[in-house]
Amino acid sequence: MFDQSLIAALNQDVPALTALIHTVTDTELSPLTQTLLHSWQNVLAVRGNFDVAVGQSLYAPSPLVGLPVLTGVLSAAWGGENSFPIAQRQLLETPNLSLRGWLSQRWQLTDAADLRKWTQALWQQWSGSAVTQEVSPAVITVPPMIA
Repeated sequence: MFDQSLIAALNQDVPALTALIHTVTDTELSPLTQTLLHSWQNVLAVRGNFDVAVGQSLYAPSPLVGLPVLTGVLSAAWGGENSFPIAQRQLLETPNLSLRGWLSQRWQLTDAADLRKWTQALWQQWSGSAVTQEVSPAVITVPPMIA
């Protein structure tokens, strides 16, 4: 379902997303499916407006973990980079020195163009579409959190 919803989002296919939402609302939902459903409802309610969708999810009376993050990802998939608030777009274009240092050290990315190529290649790999030979996505590792 997640794959189908992302394809529908990239195509801004409201009827397809609405149909997907209605197919899962009648069944008992896992927490992950609930989070996905609520995220899509936030995105659809405002037609992908990044600020409003994420804002709604931040104040939703829901204990679903990760709802604002997933809503942000899905609304970005819906509207693309142009849907981001200007301040975030500028940060992507010209990251501050500490962020540039982290991107360079952690992901070997030196500028916004590298970040765009890397995210596009990662998206293509995830979605199963043809990955260009120019850039292959980095292997993502998440270090364990110490409580």
